[in-house]
Amino acid sequence: MQFMLMTYGEADTEPFDRWLAESGELLDKRVLADPVDTRRFGPGDPTAEESVAACWVVDCDSFDRATEIAARLLASPVPGHVDVRPIQ
Repeated sequence: MQFMLMTYGEADTEPFDRWLAESGELLDKRVLADPVDTRRFGPGDPTAEESVAACWVVDCDSFDRATEIAARLLASPVPGHVDVRPIQ
């Protein structure tokens, strides 16, 4: 099963990235540009301060395993929280 882990604050995740790559569960990681360069379209609160900073795509056995990986990411420490979402 594939999942996306999304963080909302910048942090040094290099040790986590190495660990995840070595586990064989990392498929991709992307760090997004500064939110100041964001263009938001559609309805919603244009003053929302929370924006995705980085995302990882992992391939693991279960939602529980993806959650374990996210918990380890929080130990990086990533400020705020990590969303874990299945990829369809």
